[in-house]
Amino acid sequence: MSSGLGCTMPSDATIAGYLSSSHAASATQMVGPNTACTTQWAWGTANDGSGKYCVCVLKPGQYQESTTSWFVWDCQSQWW
Repeated sequence: MSSGLGCTMPSDATIAGYLSSSHAASATQMVGPNTACTTQWAWGTANDGSGKYCVCVLKPGQYQESTTSWFVWDCQSQWW
């Protein structure tokens, strides 16, 4: 989100559930932003020291990061 208006949760209840703060405790692995991942909706924390949370998602506009996965880590500041 670059417009400065802030982010809102998706209107799809299933997707919003995957992004809810209740999953933050599962963010135990350190990951690189926009690097390949294989388990959609997995959580991690950014390995760059920024303190951002990351979720493995199919990110629109992102090129395939590996030969086996279209998913990448999307890292954002705490959104809840």
